[in-house]
Formats: sequence, structure tokens, C-alpha cells
Amino acid sequence: MTKTLLISLIAVALSMLACETSEEGCLDIRAANFDVHAVNACDSCCVLPVARLDVDLSYDTLTFRFGTEYQLIDTEDTIRILSFSLPFSEFAFNSSSSRYQVKDTMLNVVPQTLDDYFIIESSAVETIGFTDFVDNINSVDCTVGYDKAKLASLQPFIDLHPTIRALEVTSRFYDDSLDVFFAAELSIEIADSVRLLRIPDIDNSSIQLEYEEPIELALGLPWTVPMNIDLRQMLVGIDPLQTNEMMAETIGANLSASISSN
Repeated sequence: MTKTLLISLIAVALSMLACETSEEGCLDIRAANFDVHAVNACDSCCVLPVARLDVDLSYDTLTFRFGTEYQLIDTEDTIRILSFSLPFSEFAFNSSSSRYQVKDTMLNVVPQTLDDYFIIESSAVETIGFTDFVDNINSVDCTVGYDKAKLASLQPFIDLHPTIRALEVTSRFYDDSLDVFFAAELSIEIADSVRLLRIPDIDNSSIQLEYEEPIELALGLPWTVPMNIDLRQMLVGIDPLQTNEMMAETIGANLSASISSN
């Protein structure tokens, strides 16, 4: 082997070594894009697994369908639910020994509020947020609706980044002409009359979903929290003679009790 060839081979080897030692990637084993071949940790490139809420709307034991006629409890009256909008927020996940929250926060620096707001309008799977833990989850705490004082503190809403989900909640449930935050919205047809019900408050809005079989998390993989909303239970006490305001108050009193982990 000539001296020139030896020098060339050494140069190539050193070049390859330099490339290897400078290779950046995600070194967080909890991340979806964990790179076992990376040498140096990247700056904010790790993609953490998401927690998702799998919501199933039902009418007692029946599969719920919008526009279908259903019998109200203990009455001869029927009802059609034409639309349903309910926000959720402030999720926390509990194992036997620890309590966790999502990682993503609002993009404005102050206040550092978790941006785990979203709106349920049908049976669907919604992303709650990114999680950086691996554990077995026994229960999930959340708020049905949102903390009105917390959202009010973000006014004027024009200062919020357009991509945050709290902005969608405020745009849907805040009436600037009345300066009122509504907690939910429902459109129904009862006694041949279409009613738009705007729910001002939800009783016992802080709920906990408990699971007999723990939700098992795996490294780097998304995971799902099941939830059922029984719209029949939500409508207990409704009748056609009530005003929209009376119906809205009744639904607000029933909402949390209609939500379960099943």
C-alpha cells in the first residue's frame, strides 16, 4: 500500500467518524422518533406520543345518530338532537403513584396555560396533547367545559396565536355582545319546535374517569382514553313546556353525570 493511498484511507475514515459524531437526533427514549443511531441530542426535535380521547355518543344503550327521534325518559315526548357542541379542557392522568399532564402549552409566553382545549361535536377521536411519561393510567381527571376565569384572563383574544385551540373555544362559546362565556351548545327539535340551547354553566364540571383495567402506555406510541357521553341521561327532566333557559339549566345540571369511562 502506497503512502498516498494510506493517507487517503485515513482521511476517509476520519471524515466518516466526524460525520458520525456530528449526527444529531432524538435521544429521548419516550419519543416516537427516538433515534438509536444518533450521537448528539437534537434541539427540540423529539416528537412525543399523543394522548387521544375516544368519545362515543350514545342514547342509553342505543347508538346515537343526529336527527333520529328518541323517547324522553318517563314521558311520551320525543326529541331529535340536531347538533351538540361540548368543550373539554385541563386533563390530568393518574397512575397508582403519580399524576401527569400534557406537555404542550399556549404559544404566548404569559400565561403558561396548557392548550388541551377541544370541542366534541360527534363520536370522534380527539388529540388531547403530547405526553412524556410511560406508566399505567388508572384514572383521568378533566374539566367538562373550561375554566371561565382562566379564559377571561386571556382577553383581548386578539393577542392569542391563531393556532392555539383555546382560541377556537372562545370564538365558539364567548358572546362578546353579552360578555358571556357559554359552557356548551345544543340544537334540538321537540314538539315540532327547533330550539337552540346555550348552556351557561355545568354543575360539577371537574370529573374523573376511572378504569378497572389500567391504560397501558408503551414507549413512543400514541395512546387512547375512552369516554362515553349518554345523551339520554343528559336530557333527564326536559319537556316541551320548558323555556330554552330552563332546558339549558337542566342540561347543565345533568351533563357531568352523563359522562363515563365506558
